[in-house]
Amino acid sequence: MYRRLIMLSAAFASAQVAAAEPPVLEPSSKWVLDYADGYCRIVRQFGGPGRETIFYLEQYEPGDTYTVQIAGPDFATEKLRQPSFRFGPGGASVPTDLLIGAPLGEFGSGAMANSVALLPKPERDRNTLSDKDRGKVEPPMDPAAAKPIAWFEMLEKERVIGRLALGSMHDPVKALNACTEDLLTHWGIDVAAHKGRSRGVAVKGNAQNWIGPSDYPAELMRARTQGLVNFRLDVDERGRVTQCSIQQSTRPAEFDRVVCSKISRNARFEPALDSAGQPMKSFWRSSVRFELPN
Repeated sequence: MYRRLIMLSAAFASAQVAAAEPPVLEPSSKWVLDYADGYCRIVRQFGGPGRETIFYLEQYEPGDTYTVQIAGPDFATEKLRQPSFRFGPGGASVPTDLLIGAPLGEFGSGAMANSVALLPKPERDRNTLSDKDRGKVEPPMDPAAAKPIAWFEMLEKERVIGRLALGSMHDPVKALNACTEDLLTHWGIDVAAHKGRSRGVAVKGNAQNWIGPSDYPAELMRARTQGLVNFRLDVDERGRVTQCSIQQSTRPAEFDRVVCSKISRNARFEPALDSAGQPMKSFWRSSVRFELPN
């Protein structure tokens, strides 16, 4: 199993927050970069005794969006009606409907959101893209653009629940960029060729039809178990799925099995194209969220 942890420099100074701002939790650890088989994660702890909080950003391929998770006494969401996230200054907001409850071990109750940008960006539904946009190659986030981002907040409606003094996000983003590029090599991807591709793998039809409410495992539905599954499909030069890999999952494993079984069978793609416009091996990745109404 390929996995290594790297302690990043403590030079990521925490943001200076004016006295008028809401209470802030300062870092209690360095950033830790986790290289795993299917994802890259950067983690930092905040707060002192009784207020220990963990925060992480996770990526499953090179790009400019992240999975965000936070857990700790000040950031418990089970009693909140409309929790949301926000990065700043000038960062993106993450609305209530993107959050899912996600306890995190000793840190207790928390929340997770998938496909989160650090900076505001136009919303796009990959299932309703124009032909021009299908297979569009999204570059990794520019660390220089992330440099001003220095804090993270959780809100209940408009009320700030708590803030983390992240420090400048330049170096964490730079480290994640390097890690996700390294992931490709371990998947057998030619990184240089992949960077130069003129089109990524393009969805044929509507990906929302590949798995539906009737595929929710019955026992897990009765137990009101929810989950989030991040997966990757290897796609060959003819646009055929050759393998499904679970990159990260909140489990149970039955969610993973349903995702790979249904989507591998139903997915339809046009292959990625290299710099000369010729079909090439590549991959397509996404996530499935199993959620039940309150």
